[in-house]
Amino acid sequence: AAFLQAGHPLLTDDLLVLKEEGHGFLAYPGPPRIKLFPEIAEILLGDRVTGAPMNPQTSKLVIRLGPHQAAKAAVPLRTIYVLRPPTPGSQSTRVTIRTLSQRRACMELIGSTFNLVVVEPTRLKRQFDLAARLARRIPVKSLSFPRSLASLPAVRRAILADVKA
Repeated sequence: AAFLQAGHPLLTDDLLVLKEEGHGFLAYPGPPRIKLFPEIAEILLGDRVTGAPMNPQTSKLVIRLGPHQAAKAAVPLRTIYVLRPPTPGSQSTRVTIRTLSQRRACMELIGSTFNLVVVEPTRLKRQFDLAARLARRIPVKSLSFPRSLASLPAVRRAILADVKA
């Protein structure tokens, strides 16, 4: 949402579809929508934003994006960021990005696998192999930052600077 606020189109909200191409991967756009709590949506996207309730267990809204707010085509995957949970009691105001080793990157990717239900050995092998190939070819970096709305512009600037480097 912080990138949308700054005029960047959204590629995907929470589920990333990849396809191997040559020596890298293409990242495909998801549905043109974002899921946000109403108060966050209002602060980051404006008070005119409306959405449909996601489900009865949460107050999150599913917000449809306009034609210029959502990516329309696949893009080369350049970096994967793993969000670090906040350290309890930490008062850090810094945004920190660190490149993970291939081993650690592979483990983080495996740990972020969405499907925890289908555990057939052949599927698990494919997931493991994909995580290993991703970790070899694409930089995987940890991202830690203060968990406040006020810090989001600094997080966005740090990611943009990192991608350009």
